[in-house]
Amino acid sequence: MRRVVWRGLRANWGRFLLTLLAVMLGVAFLSGTLALRGVLASSFEATLGSFYTYPVYVHGPSDGSAATSYAPLSEEQVGEVSRVEGVASADPIYSTNLPILGPDKQPLGVAGSSLVIIGTREGATPWPKIVRGHAPHGNGEIGLEASAAERLGVRVGDTLYRVSGTDLVPMSVTGLYDYETPVSLIAVGITDPAFAKELMGNPATAVQVGVLPAAGHTDAQVTRDIRAALGADVTVQTREQVSDEANKQVNQALGFINTFLLVFVAIAFFVGIFIIANTFRMSVRAEQRQFATLRALGASTRQVFAVVALQGLIIGLVGSVVGVGLGALLIAGLTRLLDSQFGVVLGSVAMPMTVVVTSIVVGIVVTFLGAVLPAREAALTPPVEAMRAQEAHEKPLRLRALLGGAITLAGIGAIVAVVASDTPSGAMLGCGVAALVVGALMIAPVLAGPVMWLLAIPLRLARPLGRLSLRNALANPRRSAATSAALMIGVMLVTAGSVVAATVRESTQDVVDSQLRADLFVSSITSQGIPDDLVDAIATMDGVDEVGRGFRVTFAEASRNEATPERTMVAVLPSNYASFLDLNVTDGSLTPFLNDRAGTVLVSRTYAEANAIHPGQRVRLAGAAGQRDLRVGAIIDSRILVEPFVISTDTMTELGLPDAPVSPLMLTVTDEAKVATVKRAIADKLEPLHTYQVLDRDEFKGQLADQVNTVLGILYALLGLSIVIAVLGIVNTLSLSISERVREIGLLRAVGMSRSSVATMVVMESILISVFGAFLGLCLGTFVAFGLCDYLKSQGLTDMVLPWGTLVTLAIAAIVVGALAAIAPALKAVRYRLLDAIARH
Repeated sequence: MRRVVWRGLRANWGRFLLTLLAVMLGVAFLSGTLALRGVLASSFEATLGSFYTYPVYVHGPSDGSAATSYAPLSEEQVGEVSRVEGVASADPIYSTNLPILGPDKQPLGVAGSSLVIIGTREGATPWPKIVRGHAPHGNGEIGLEASAAERLGVRVGDTLYRVSGTDLVPMSVTGLYDYETPVSLIAVGITDPAFAKELMGNPATAVQVGVLPAAGHTDAQVTRDIRAALGADVTVQTREQVSDEANKQVNQALGFINTFLLVFVAIAFFVGIFIIANTFRMSVRAEQRQFATLRALGASTRQVFAVVALQGLIIGLVGSVVGVGLGALLIAGLTRLLDSQFGVVLGSVAMPMTVVVTSIVVGIVVTFLGAVLPAREAALTPPVEAMRAQEAHEKPLRLRALLGGAITLAGIGAIVAVVASDTPSGAMLGCGVAALVVGALMIAPVLAGPVMWLLAIPLRLARPLGRLSLRNALANPRRSAATSAALMIGVMLVTAGSVVAATVRESTQDVVDSQLRADLFVSSITSQGIPDDLVDAIATMDGVDEVGRGFRVTFAEASRNEATPERTMVAVLPSNYASFLDLNVTDGSLTPFLNDRAGTVLVSRTYAEANAIHPGQRVRLAGAAGQRDLRVGAIIDSRILVEPFVISTDTMTELGLPDAPVSPLMLTVTDEAKVATVKRAIADKLEPLHTYQVLDRDEFKGQLADQVNTVLGILYALLGLSIVIAVLGIVNTLSLSISERVREIGLLRAVGMSRSSVATMVVMESILISVFGAFLGLCLGTFVAFGLCDYLKSQGLTDMVLPWGTLVTLAIAAIVVGALAAIAPALKAVRYRLLDAIARH
């Protein structure tokens, strides 16, 4: 049987070529995704490990959450640590992000214009160590990590500039440092602790304290002594514990990204299964006489099954091995791109053996699964039936139609139930979507007849080619449905994403119009917030009426009635929020929140209804610095602040909640007719800083829409592989179909059909199959988006918006895809010689 397997592969290599390519692309995407996660994890691990140079670290109390954060340490706590017996030195470490401009007062290098500033005592630990120049002393001096300086093109003696209010303050680069491991992912600046403390602003608190044990005292002993002396007010960890905890948080974040990418890998493989199954099914039909001969000569059904299955395994193995190689090239290209365009230098890009083995195994398994049903069909077809010239008898579609229809209705019912529910379930929505897709795949052959008949009305005007193309497409509805299934899934996902994105854009613009009262918005292009002195400078400019800092979103542990605390999102409002935001109070009053900002909380309507919360009740919020029972002042139904709880900045500080980036600075002007004049004046004042942007309401809405478009662009790019594989499926199926219809094509030529007419017939057939898949995808995607948009209404979305332009573009793209996919099969069809084609059996 081995000879039969190899002879079959050699004789039909053209049939399996595009299948091999589909496997290669899927495995390349999979191996690249898995390897990227490993490269990022190792780079982050090396970077984070470099920062922890003290044997013992002391933090403030932990908030107890999975994404652990710690309260900062006061000067008094730093002093208490230093007085513990066995502590040789306790060095407060101050750290902040700082917007930086280069010597030419322009944004610094491709890595962006922000440095991570760390204040450390010179010589306290072996690392970082000075390798060129001298250590910075006092204000105005800074050192740089050596690899960052090289990436940014900065040398010892250069002058950098930091943004302070509306001024640029010079800082001299006095030296370059090396860490134990090169820091590749961020740019690090080093100052003395006093200067770093000043840069943090007032009141400055230590992020952590690095402890050096005295002679004769071990790290473990000092750790126990500090815990005993300061108790629950601090968290004490060894260097290994701090590093492990940081790496754990990084791996959790990377795990989310990895899972997100693997979803699209799974989609690509799922689409690929249809191509593999179609190819092997048509190959089995073409070789059914050979299999019948084998059976007649004594081969068992198991041996015939093994022939087809082994062909699938070999194609899967070859495609997977080549795909892993393509994945390695993909990762190498990506790392070079990150280095050249963003200054991000990653670690080793070698493909780990575990990734290689996993990718190859997955590729082989997927190919084998695609070949199983055709192999079973080849084994179970009776020899007498297989010896006939015509295809084996197709099983009726009645049972498939009934079962597929039932599953489809169940999916539709689940999505409708989500829409009708006041508290929609994400799990039910997911199950409904899955059932809808599976059901649609099952009933697609049944729908092929009536749907293609309607879609082919324009084609039937081109007699007789339109009628012939429709007949050919419907000659085997199972095959046509399987060919279009891959495109259907891709179009469904693109449609759902486009509809949700259009709804988000419309909702965002409506929110800005209805609930934001600001005339202008000022935001930082870096992760750094807007300093107080800059806010004060803007507030005193001509034409500015009032300035608000916007809101921020952080996390806290929330509980009621002694229930188990759960980590939840919390919005933090500035003191003058009422001038800029309409919170839409549905119950209670904002007066308690205005009068007792540190003791009152606002609760979103959705969360209040789900947990039976009413004004006047108490909610306990906890952070790293402690906990407090807050009185519910009002229930709000804001489409901007969709977080369960809204608190004041005073409460955030009191609880020690993690700080977070502030939303754009909001401004109102004294005269609405002079908005453009005030905007120009503020922009002129901020322009030399190269760090801030000023937007009016229309520009702000446009920026929010651009963010949605960026996410949508990423979605399209990730789905691109599935679309490519779908196109390969159409090409492959048509090519194999042409091989089966050689004699028919010859007879058409014999009765007067020209070569161009034959090619046109093939193109029409391809377009019809492609449009059929796109039509089902558009219908399914729109219905799925209907459920998603309703499910996301609690996040501020309005009623669903249909992007008609995008939907029409998708329909046109389906026609183009069908035409392009038909080029190779059409050329193949017209190359047959007339007499040879007629003589072909």
